[in-house]
Amino acid sequence: MYKKIMVPVDLSHREKLDKAIATAADLSKFYKAVVQMVGVTGSAPSAAARTPEEFAAKLAKFAAIESERYGVEFGAHAITTTDPATDLDDRLGREA
Repeated sequence: MYKKIMVPVDLSHREKLDKAIATAADLSKFYKAVVQMVGVTGSAPSAAARTPEEFAAKLAKFAAIESERYGVEFGAHAITTTDPATDLDDRLGREA
């Protein structure tokens, strides 16, 4: 049924992602689906990272940690936009 699962990730709120990540991991194991964590960041410094490159590295590290934790391979994809607050829904929709 599922071939790919996208999990939107806000690195500023990692503590609130456990349920979504656990569900994606369970679905991935059951359906042998690929899981992709997607994060949207701005080009300006933020609480999550100072640069888009740093954000991408943090997202990749987070995906690696969760992969080990759940025994499922989580991919990481960072999207950079000029205004994440305004563009978030549109960018995630296009990514899906």
